[in-house]
Amino acid sequence: MFKLYKAFVVSHLEHANVIWFPCPKRRSVAIEQLQRSASKFVKEVHNLDNCECVQALKLSSSKSGRLTGDLFQTCKVTAFFSVSHPCIMSETGTVTSKVMSTDEWVQRWDERAIGFHKDTIHPLLEKHLLVMVNGKTNIRIFFPLCGKALDMKWLADQGHTVIGVEAAQKAVEEFFEEQKVPFTTQSVPAINGKLFQSEDKKLNIYCCDFYNFSKDIAGQVDGIWDRGALVAINNEDREKYATILKGLMAPGCRYLLSALQYDETKYAGPPHHLSDDAVQQLYGDKYSIEMIDDVDALESRHSQWGIDWLREKVFLITPK
Repeated sequence: MFKLYKAFVVSHLEHANVIWFPCPKRRSVAIEQLQRSASKFVKEVHNLDNCECVQALKLSSSKSGRLTGDLFQTCKVTAFFSVSHPCIMSETGTVTSKVMSTDEWVQRWDERAIGFHKDTIHPLLEKHLLVMVNGKTNIRIFFPLCGKALDMKWLADQGHTVIGVEAAQKAVEEFFEEQKVPFTTQSVPAINGKLFQSEDKKLNIYCCDFYNFSKDIAGQVDGIWDRGALVAINNEDREKYATILKGLMAPGCRYLLSALQYDETKYAGPPHHLSDDAVQQLYGDKYSIEMIDDVDALESRHSQWGIDWLREKVFLITPK
C-alpha cells in the first residue's frame, strides 16, 4: 500500500506544493489576497468575504493546506528515517541511532536498500594496499561484513586469499554470480551458517551472524580491510566486534580501518561516526594505531543525512 501511495499520490501532492502548503505566514497572507482579488471576477461570489468565497468555490483554505502539508511531510520523514536512514529523534529532540538487528540488515539486501555498496574498487584500499601487504605475497586478507565488495575479487586476482563474513546470503550469492566465479557451498554447523568457496579456494565467504565467527573457524589472517563494517554495527557491540578481530590478527597482521566522521548531532547513523578516541579505546591497549589518510568524503547523496561535512580516515592498526 505504501508503494502505491508513493507512486500515485505523492507525485500529485508535491505538484505546486508551495501554493497549497504555504508554510510562512507572509506567504499564506499573499495567497489569500490573490484569492480575494481573483474572486472579484466571479459574479456569484464577488460580494462574499474570503472565508465564504473559499467555501462557495470549494477551495482549500491556507490553514487546510498547511495541515495537509504537515501530514505529507510527516509521512515523508517517517518513511525516510525508518527505511533509508534508521536514526530516530528522542523525546529531548536529539538524534539517536536506531539499534539494527542482523535480520534487519538482511532485510536491507532483500529490499535493495544497499546504498553503502560500491560498484568500484575502493580508492583508499587501492591507494594503501602496499601498506597492508607490506612486501608479502599471497597473504590471507579478512573482510568483515563483506557484502558483495568488488575489492575481494580484485585481491584474489592478485594471488591473495580472501576470507569474508556476511549475514545476507543474497549478497554472497550475488557476489559470485556477478563476478562469474564458480563456487561450492558447504554447511558449517559451528557458526550455524555456510561457507561459499571458489573452486581455487582463493575466495571464502562465510554466511552467518558475524558474532558466531572466530579464528577457530578459518584461522588467523595477515591483513584486514574494514570498510563499512565497524561503522555499521551498533555502538554497544563495538567491544565484542573488536575482540573477534583481535583474535583473527596473526603476528605481523596489518589492519586497515576506514572510519567516517561527521556531526553526530545532525545524523546518528548507521554508518556511525567513529572518532579517533573511539579507535584508540578499542585497539590502543595492545596495538599501534597510525592515521595514514584523511579525505573529504562528502557526496551529494549525503545531504539526505542532514550533514554538511564528512571525513573518511584510514587507520593502520598493527600489534605492538
